[in-house]
Amino acid sequence: MAEETAPVGADVVLGLDAAWGFARYDLTSPARAAAVEALVDVSLTDQPVTELRIHGVAGSTGPIMLEHPTVLQVAGDSVTGFYRRWNPDGPGRASVPWKVEAYSWGGLTEAPLASASWLLLAPFMLYNVASFMLPAGGTKNEASGTADSSAANPSRSAGQWLAQALFRLLALAATVQLVSGLATLMVSTVAWQASAAELPSWMGWYAGWSSGGRIVAALAGVGAALAVFWWMSVKTASRYEARTSAVQPEHQTPWPLTAPGFWNGEILVRRQRSLHLAAACATTAIIAAFPAHRLAAARWTVLTFAAIVLTVAVGLIVAPPADRHLVTLAPGGQPAGAWAGRWCRIVLACAVAALAASTVVIGLSSRAHGPRHGALPGLTGFALLLFVVQLALLAVLAGTVALLSWRSRRPTGGQAAMQTSAGFRPYLRGGLAPVLAVLAFSLGGLLTAVVNFGVARSLGHPVPSGFSYPLQPPSLAVPWPIYVFGAVPVGMFCGGLVAAIVLFRKYRSHRSRFEPPAGAGPSQVAAAYAGLTAPGSGAGTGQAFAGNRAKIAGAWSVGLLADDAGIAMLLIVAGAALAVLAAEIWAFARTSGTGKPPTLSADMWLEGAVSVISLLSALVAGVLVALLRSAYLSQTSRRIIGALWDVATFWPRAVHPLAPPCYGERAIPEVVDRIRLLTGRGHRDPGDSAQLLSDAGQPDLDRSPGLVVPCGPVLLTGYSQGTIIAAAIVAQLPGAARRDIALLTLACPTRRVYGRAFPEYFGEDQIGMLHAFLGGSEGTIGRWRNLVRRSDYLGSWIFRDPEPRRDHGYLQANVDQPCWDPAVLVQDANPTPPPVHRHEGWWQDPRCGEVAGYLVSQLPH
Repeated sequence: MAEETAPVGADVVLGLDAAWGFARYDLTSPARAAAVEALVDVSLTDQPVTELRIHGVAGSTGPIMLEHPTVLQVAGDSVTGFYRRWNPDGPGRASVPWKVEAYSWGGLTEAPLASASWLLLAPFMLYNVASFMLPAGGTKNEASGTADSSAANPSRSAGQWLAQALFRLLALAATVQLVSGLATLMVSTVAWQASAAELPSWMGWYAGWSSGGRIVAALAGVGAALAVFWWMSVKTASRYEARTSAVQPEHQTPWPLTAPGFWNGEILVRRQRSLHLAAACATTAIIAAFPAHRLAAARWTVLTFAAIVLTVAVGLIVAPPADRHLVTLAPGGQPAGAWAGRWCRIVLACAVAALAASTVVIGLSSRAHGPRHGALPGLTGFALLLFVVQLALLAVLAGTVALLSWRSRRPTGGQAAMQTSAGFRPYLRGGLAPVLAVLAFSLGGLLTAVVNFGVARSLGHPVPSGFSYPLQPPSLAVPWPIYVFGAVPVGMFCGGLVAAIVLFRKYRSHRSRFEPPAGAGPSQVAAAYAGLTAPGSGAGTGQAFAGNRAKIAGAWSVGLLADDAGIAMLLIVAGAALAVLAAEIWAFARTSGTGKPPTLSADMWLEGAVSVISLLSALVAGVLVALLRSAYLSQTSRRIIGALWDVATFWPRAVHPLAPPCYGERAIPEVVDRIRLLTGRGHRDPGDSAQLLSDAGQPDLDRSPGLVVPCGPVLLTGYSQGTIIAAAIVAQLPGAARRDIALLTLACPTRRVYGRAFPEYFGEDQIGMLHAFLGGSEGTIGRWRNLVRRSDYLGSWIFRDPEPRRDHGYLQANVDQPCWDPAVLVQDANPTPPPVHRHEGWWQDPRCGEVAGYLVSQLPH
């Protein structure tokens, strides 16, 4: 459907999606505020531009973003909202002389963060994020040497296809790893070995059950846990993936973020969810049916059927109907394999039947009431096989990514190699994806091991299966391939120490470059503050300024450490991986009889180490839970945990459907529709989402004077993670709306973090397309400005490091603009020098208002 340039309506209603709509916790309603002329924006009749502000990962409130003490919600719901300023005593005055609206999306991540259960799903989330970190793919146009991988021509190299298939297999293996850990805990430790455990007195009746009865109850618990995972995935899908916009871009580009279906993964998640739960049920059926030796025929029937179901689930997960590139990003909106949804549900039904059959078989086969020693038969071998399979998949993935990275840099077909600016060079030369996958694998094993350690330790002595221990009973065996994942914290700690040393050396090098010792060279800090130095010692080069210059140089040096984040992550993950491999080799040698014979002191030391690791891990998990639950009240808590969480859950669930949901699938379509409403660039179709929003505000409007503002251009301002959301929004807007948009980015991590970690989505070429969308071309700077502080440890420049200039000519001619932090260089004798804000305090910065005012003046009036 063609995009119309005529407005949807002449005005935008400021009620909460209706003229008389209001939020229950606001001080008043927009209609009542308008009746006494208290809505600030309604009084700004001479300024058609509306600034729409989007906050970052730490979350924010309407008053902070709008620099105003009193605000009212004018759109959204109880989870996300759009806010406007109002004054209880009348029109008053505002710090920004144009209309301002704030979008708050923090509720999309705060509610999940309040639940400790999300911590168990963190490894799943990492697999999703890693799948977006692959080197930029697509085929090369032989004539021009440019990439040709648009949504209209979704061709991919064999390496790209293989890497995505490997990620889906690794994600499926992670689900199997989780369910095998649940089976180890509930079936093997609690049910099978219950008679050998120190059960509480009130559970004495449970130990008297037959082993078959206990296993049936345990399998019911595993099934209930899988049902909870299914429910959470379905619930979050309806809350996030189901939110879409009716907008259709006029043309498709090689930038994946412009694909119409990029933020609508509901179909893909539904298919993958069925296959993952089918694999989980089939795995549980295999683990449960294997010990049923008394009913040999039924046992082999169930094992064969469950193995077939598991094989079919694995085959479907690597097939095109489960590939995001061919489903969510399908050209023409037609996902591959229309039949796939039905078959995925059939496979899930078969897996549930296999689990039910195995429950019956093990219940009838195991009727003994005596004590059971050692892990559930076959469980150790299954855990070892799973470990080997995961290692093999990770090795193939690492090789595939290395090949993709090498091919992206080498000349092909007589063409020159692709040249990437130094600032956009991918972390670890494009090898960050397998590193994050190894981290997900290690954390998944650690979570499984810690939970099993904790439960087994509360009931007795957790020991590795297959080891000969002279410990006093009760000893509860944990499969040794799971047991050795307890070495992960030790490896991560050692790797973290090495990373800290490397980063400290980098910091010292940067600091000496910015502020050399006396007589060793010119001070870059003094040069930058030459025109912003408090009087008293010339241009700030004397000793009276040395201490404060050193502090600023230190802040600048910390701001550069994000450039080495890839190296730090590699060292930490390498430590964890080496620790696990060493522990696995040692444990295998012990169980195979090739290792040294056990000694009492060594065995006691091992049990003590396991107890300490289990206790420390439980304490860390408890601290994380406490921080997550305090996120509602404490901004500091959200900065500690919420920052990493919000960055990770920005990306859709591409390979693991049980991971925490993607808030971008709700936030981006929502803001796209809001901008179409504010600019008046929406469809006339009665079913269009922007038209529906406009129509909803019309009833009671004739009884509510002063409640509307005219449509007009929009200044989109993003801070930190909000700049990434803003870029994705611009990519989804139709061309008619883009022409009425200007972009201001504050503390922007687009190049420094996202451009290097996700080169296919925020690489140099993709940022160039964003610039072109906003009027940037040869000889034209366009309507985008990026404000940069050198003290910022996340945000940075986009195209070039800005010069320390604030003149109007530099503002006109450059996207990247400097922002001084601190605002001035003062003598050391000054008892209270200006504060260093680093990554915070952007909305109230006068430099922000200065650059925003320039962009407002560039928009059509």
